[in-house]
Amino acid sequence: MVFDYKTVFQSGTVTPHPGMAQVLHLLSSRGVGWVLLTTDPFDVRHCASAGLPEPALHLSQRDIPEQKNRGSHLWLTEAAQRLGLATTQLALVGASELDWRTGVNAGVAFIRARWAPGTLRQVALTAQDPAHLYWVLDRHLLHEPQWFFAMDDASRGTTRCARCSRRRCASRAPTRAPSPCWTSSPTTRT
Repeated sequence: MVFDYKTVFQSGTVTPHPGMAQVLHLLSSRGVGWVLLTTDPFDVRHCASAGLPEPALHLSQRDIPEQKNRGSHLWLTEAAQRLGLATTQLALVGASELDWRTGVNAGVAFIRARWAPGTLRQVALTAQDPAHLYWVLDRHLLHEPQWFFAMDDASRGTTRCARCSRRRCASRAPTRAPSPCWTSSPTTRT
């Protein structure tokens, strides 16, 4: 989980927003690390003194390639790279349009922290307070996906071309052949 500084700390202080320490401790107890993004360098020892778990990573603008401003995908690309993750494994909690752009440009899920100062005109997934943020994360992002495509179900007649390994549904005839072997090769059941 990646957090913009404004979503963790109250404006101009190192005092966390009410409920933020609990959320970060809950995430840590589930094995989910958190990343702190700040424009200026920040001493992460303030996190411990404020009762927060230590972030897995802290990035300031100095750490970003070419020292790009917020809005650039490089902020989250750098975070993912340092953590050994894909950017799609991250979620960004932010409060401003630049935070939103950072998430969108990196292809990362964005959650608007309504408890933090900032303006955001774009439509985004929102959380009213840190407790609601944890609810959103627990319901939507912290569990393994439990769905599958209907075409992945062998009982629905999905077949695989023995020659090119492309999937196709045996229950429907194609309107046009997507591959040269659509009708001429044997199929195997998947």
